[in-house]
Amino acid sequence: MTMSRDDPDGTTVVSERQRFESNPAFQFVFHQRNKAVKVSKSKERTTTVKVQEKDCKNLKGIEENSHAANEEDQNEENDQMDDNERSASNTEDGRLQILKIKDFGISTLGGHRIMSKKAKSHMADLRVLLEKEMARINRSWGGLCEQIEQGKKKIDGILDQLHKIKCYMRELPASNRAEMLPCFSRLCAEADIVMSKITDCMKTQIDEYQSRVNARFHELATPLL
Repeated sequence: MTMSRDDPDGTTVVSERQRFESNPAFQFVFHQRNKAVKVSKSKERTTTVKVQEKDCKNLKGIEENSHAANEEDQNEENDQMDDNERSASNTEDGRLQILKIKDFGISTLGGHRIMSKKAKSHMADLRVLLEKEMARINRSWGGLCEQIEQGKKKIDGILDQLHKIKCYMRELPASNRAEMLPCFSRLCAEADIVMSKITDCMKTQIDEYQSRVNARFHELATPLL
């Protein structure tokens, strides 16, 4: 509002302004304007608060989702590490178990091979012994006591060899034992023949010795002429 040129000091203008402001209509309009301004500011504050609350909720939700995602990733990573550790442990245990089985199989197979070789070696040695004994029996008999002792030793030796072979065969697998059983049976039959001949020869020599002793005794018992 500008001052009038007729009122250089502005007194008239001030009084008019006071009258205008004291007018009820002006006061009503001014009051409604202030009320509208207050309502608008209140709405603005309410809207601002709601926006801030919504932003806080959104931010909190984002943080919770981020935290949950991090926990899920960490759990998956831990589960993966546990699976890897279990897998590595199972793999290592499996390797050790396979190595133990292989070692046991190799040692068992080696032991069976050694037993089989020993049994075959004893069979060959016993066969040579039986052949030599048969030749000796057929060749000659001399020195009854010595022959009887030798016969007893030979019979004991044959029985010991058969017992050792049987013990070795018991340690063999069923397949190897079944393979060697016919040979062992034939060997036992041959040994039985040889031992029977030794016994018969021993009996024959005893009978002959007894006959000679009886003849000598009869001669000694005859009265002297």
